[in-house]
Amino acid sequence: MQTSTPLSKAEIARINGAKSRGPKSEAGKARSSQNAIKHGLTSKKFMGLTIDQAEFDLHLSAAIAHWAPKTDYELYLVTKIARADFQHDRAEDFQINLLDLETDIICADIQRTFEAMDDTGALALGYKSLNDKSSAHRNLDRHIARLARERVQARKALLEAIEHRKQLEAEAEAEAEAEAQAQAEAAARTIAEPAEPELQNEPTAATTVPPSVTPIDAVRRPVAPAQADEPQNEPTAAAYVASHRL
Repeated sequence: MQTSTPLSKAEIARINGAKSRGPKSEAGKARSSQNAIKHGLTSKKFMGLTIDQAEFDLHLSAAIAHWAPKTDYELYLVTKIARADFQHDRAEDFQINLLDLETDIICADIQRTFEAMDDTGALALGYKSLNDKSSAHRNLDRHIARLARERVQARKALLEAIEHRKQLEAEAEAEAEAEAQAQAEAAARTIAEPAEPELQNEPTAATTVPPSVTPIDAVRRPVAPAQADEPQNEPTAAAYVASHRL
């Protein structure tokens, strides 16, 4: 009878993991979604670990009240600044807590090695021990520098966006004022110009006849035939015969 080779713990874990379908409850799913979060310094959300989303919401509300964004793009940049600020402060808190914890850990060694040591010296030894044994402090330095750059870049972009919006608003306001001024000037000219008086009793073209033109009625009026002028004192034939009668 051939015996099977016993499975290692790693192989058993893989087999059991393949059978799992993940958490069933909503609370289990929420915890599982945060498994990959180490410090949250690169996350866009702040739920998880010791950070409350409501704390960031208050920070964001304060940033919005300060910057008073007027467009969606300005609101996006304000949110980016608030996120960088929030994560930057969180990384600095991590550094302080790491230094305090490391100093507490080596406190017994400090007391055995040194007869007297003030707080500044103890923190310096804690800082040295932390950097000698771990890269956490240096990694936090890197995150702090990156978040500082993001904050500066977002703030610069926001100031440029606000300046551009104000310029457009000023141009639109100037155009509106120019149009209103033009309308006011046109209305003033209309009031200042007197209306043309209406002509009273002006003769019409039918009754107006130039002096040098004979009226039509006069042309059409019948004219009596001219009568030939009779010779004055001219003897008639009878008178002539009588005067020459013997």
